[in-house]
Amino acid sequence: MKAVIFSRVSTLEQEQDGHSIDAQIAKLREYCKRNDLDIIKEFEVVESSTRGERPEFYKMIEFVESQQEQIALVCDKVDRLQRSFTELPILDKLRKQNKMVLHFLDIGKLDGDSNSQQISFYQMSVVMANAYTNAISDNVKRSIIHKGAVPVN
Repeated sequence: MKAVIFSRVSTLEQEQDGHSIDAQIAKLREYCKRNDLDIIKEFEVVESSTRGERPEFYKMIEFVESQQEQIALVCDKVDRLQRSFTELPILDKLRKQNKMVLHFLDIGKLDGDSNSQQISFYQMSVVMANAYTNAISDNVKRSIIHKGAVPVN
């Protein structure tokens, strides 16, 4: 099966501070090799998955949709692909149409034949990724308020 690798960090600072895309790519290439997946494209993305538009994510989706056969989308973890619910319907549609098989190194594979438990586990992983983002936002807000930069309402 042909495969697309998707690796992501949220900011250039993260990439430079050791949250390396290179480390993700190396793991993903090895996974593809072990699972007989033929890599046809790699997306190395520096963009937030929760703030603003996600142009690189949507370029990857368009690439997958343009393929004539089913594509394995290979990611390190769910939170590298998404941290919000916005993309769930898009990815789910491609999975149900057998255009895409999601491969995550941490939770396994999700395809059109996945059972309700596998789908629920993936969805819970998105919930947890979103909860992590929300907790970070709370911490930043609390810190700003503590420093007196923003008046408490």
